[in-house]
Amino acid sequence: MLDLVLTDISPCSISVLPSIADHKSVLTKLPVPEVLETSIKREVWILAKADWKSLSKDLLAYDWKNLDDGSAEDSLTLFLQVVWLHLVKHIPRKAVEIKKSTHPWLNDRSKAAIERKNAAEGTANYASESAKCTQILNEERASYVQRVKTKLASLPRQSKQWWKLNRELMRRKAAVSSIPALRDGTQWLTDAKLKANVFARTFESKSQLPPERVDTPFFGIPEMEFGNFIAFRSRVTRRLFKKLDVNKATGADQISAAILKRLSDCLAIPFTKIVRRLFYEGCWPDIWKYHLIVPIFKRGPAFQPGNYRGVHLTTILSKVAEKIIGLPLVPFLRSTAFGKNQWAFTAGIGSRDLVTMLMMSWILGVCLDKKIGAYLSDISGAFDRVFKPYLLSKLHGYGVGPDFFKFLDAYLAPRTGQVCVQGELSDSMPIDDSVYQGTVLGPPLWNSFFADVAVPANAGGGKEAMFADDLSVFSKNLIDTYP
Repeated sequence: MLDLVLTDISPCSISVLPSIADHKSVLTKLPVPEVLETSIKREVWILAKADWKSLSKDLLAYDWKNLDDGSAEDSLTLFLQVVWLHLVKHIPRKAVEIKKSTHPWLNDRSKAAIERKNAAEGTANYASESAKCTQILNEERASYVQRVKTKLASLPRQSKQWWKLNRELMRRKAAVSSIPALRDGTQWLTDAKLKANVFARTFESKSQLPPERVDTPFFGIPEMEFGNFIAFRSRVTRRLFKKLDVNKATGADQISAAILKRLSDCLAIPFTKIVRRLFYEGCWPDIWKYHLIVPIFKRGPAFQPGNYRGVHLTTILSKVAEKIIGLPLVPFLRSTAFGKNQWAFTAGIGSRDLVTMLMMSWILGVCLDKKIGAYLSDISGAFDRVFKPYLLSKLHGYGVGPDFFKFLDAYLAPRTGQVCVQGELSDSMPIDDSVYQGTVLGPPLWNSFFADVAVPANAGGGKEAMFADDLSVFSKNLIDTYP
């Protein structure tokens, strides 16, 4: 046996076969990945060709007096209909087909070269066509890699897109789908619709509350109530519209942040009227009770649906309404409910600050001849399992007034959602007993619900540090001597 096999392709298998005459043959198996492609059709706005001047003029001239008729939900429905008709009139739309491939550099030029090489097989031109094909493939891949590197250089290192492109370069191929084949019991699922449905069942099962126990907890009587009168100003709404991030995902109403940001001066006044009615009438409209859920892989085997978390996409207008209503509420809850030891969802501080504080505290304790005792806990599916009556009782105990209480009761009402996988939607699933993900008020409501978990820690002389649903309790005690 004189033949050697040299390759940088991994993994590969090599085996020696029986002798042929006085030589043994070597069989080498290399994993050549199959080229997979998929396409998703969507209809999008062509913002570059929009007649913004005429659109703004028409919206400013529109008489919004009918917003005072009917219920608050009727007012919102009218607003969305009017805005949509004006958008369709002045902003062209087009159908686009988004193609994803495991080999994104295989463009039309590459495919034509491969077809010419295959057609020349068995002819005198095969060697030259094969060499040309190899050259073209190398050129197109090098060009693609350079474009990706240029895009990487323009992205912040902490962005998810940076890491996604970096992994794509390192692995030398792209993912045609973020969701591989899933296993449902003994069955393997490759169809997008079936994947979406199994995710919907999985997410729904995670949000089931344990059996109710009637223990009639008492969360206290507030000394004073907050929120007897809340002023809603159009200038605040205008400022929030102008600060929208155009890169945020668009919700089910298909009105993007870029459009709302551009039309902030036209929509601020009518939308403020709607938010005022929603609040004082204690209404959260049905059109905003729909969540589009996208599964994101966490850890563990990728074929198990339970190893994914659902990211909820809600409409941007609903988030703006929550920000307007939450402007006075969130600071009140931060000062009276969850306090300074909750480090998540708080402006100006984050996980890095918490880690820095803890490390410096431990170092100081060790330097003072102390030993550190720690208790660490995490709650599975925390946001998805919140008993609404307890949450409302706690909010009442903190001093949330009747207007906010009535609004939050409607806001926390059951909702529906659908899981989206490769453009396919699952069957509708109920979402209940949650501080809903993809919302603005959800995080501060969770912090308020979770705050009293630290009471036993304080009673035992510990010091708590909370980050969303993570609770860490530390205690520093003097020791006599080291062994």
